[in-house]
Amino acid sequence: MNKLEAKLEAFLFLHGEPVKVDKLARELGIKNEEIRKSIDLLGQRLREAEDRGLELIISHDKVQLTTKADLKPFTSKIVAEEMDTPLTPASLLTPLLF
Repeated sequence: MNKLEAKLEAFLFLHGEPVKVDKLARELGIKNEEIRKSIDLLGQRLREAEDRGLELIISHDKVQLTTKADLKPFTSKIVAEEMDTPLTPASLLTPLLF
């Protein structure tokens, strides 16, 4: 992973919700083409890594860092325990769709 991908990952982690590609480019001080390339590379690395629990969701002009969908049974249990109330089917959607 290069430094730009690390910054992108950190930014998305801290932001916690979908971020527009234009905003990412602006905040990281690079061109849209360069951020799109980094998004693709980071997304591919996360997808292919079986030892990672995160993935990128890319929808139109927005990107979000989320937990991998195949970890839903694990993450749902944690969230349910934290909330101490039953979750609705909609609240269990992982990854969050926007």
